Amino acid sequence: MEGKTVVFNSEIDGYNEVVLGNLLHGSWRSLPRFCQSILRNYVGFTILYFVCSALWSLYAYRLNPNVSSPEVSKTRKNFIVKHIWQTMKAMPGYILLEGVSEYMVEQGWTRCYSAIEDVGWPMYFVYFIVYLVIVELGIYWVHRASHEVKLLYRLSHAQHHVYNSKHKVSPFAALAVDPLDGMLHTLPFILATLLVPTHFLTHLLVLFCEGVWSINIHSTIDSAEIWPLMGPSYHLVHHCRPNYNYGNYTIFMDWLFGTLRRPESAGAKNEKNM
Repeated sequence: MEGKTVVFNSEIDGYNEVVLGNLLHGSWRSLPRFCQSILRNYVGFTILYFVCSALWSLYAYRLNPNVSSPEVSKTRKNFIVKHIWQTMKAMPGYILLEGVSEYMVEQGWTRCYSAIEDVGWPMYFVYFIVYLVIVELGIYWVHRASHEVKLLYRLSHAQHHVYNSKHKVSPFAALAVDPLDGMLHTLPFILATLLVPTHFLTHLLVLFCEGVWSINIHSTIDSAEIWPLMGPSYHLVHHCRPNYNYGNYTIFMDWLFGTLRRPESAGAKNEKNM
């Protein structure tokens, strides 16, 4: 156990140096490793949020042939400012939880492993698929509970659903959530590391890819839907009709549990809210 802890400590130090050493100068190296990891994640997620959201917005609202009217563009810009403000308030909460997750890995409290050679490539893919299934199932039920448990909805998730039409949603809305809401939706990733052997670097990359994916599905781009992916059109249905399409990466859990609604079904609702 002690040997694994040393390996993970060294690995995390390397990631901190790559991000913070190239972006920040000063006394960050004197901080405890836990604080360094939180700072690394905060810097990394902030850069990811602004760069990816800006690129998706550029495509959706400038390069996309379906150009919005000036009135709609002004409305969306006003909401984007609100999206950014809410995201900046929420970011420290779930960044803290991810820091706790890394601390758990360091202490050997999870089933994470450092090198793929520890399990071999075939089992790496098997474990990774199981990890993703746990994440998908966990996020589905956390998301559904955040709607169906009325107190939880009022205290937390309602903040994200003030954006309830196509022109109130944007890529910048992806992380515009209540801090508690963001932390609850991060828990399935941590739970997965407790239940199944998980390659640590893959786990970190999935967390960052989750941010990119969330930005994508909030882009409101009318794109071809590829089964079983939860694309922007499916997720827009959820913002317009919140009792459907709770899934994260896929629509499979919604199909399995009877909460799937195809984008065409929300057409009239979308037009009403525009």
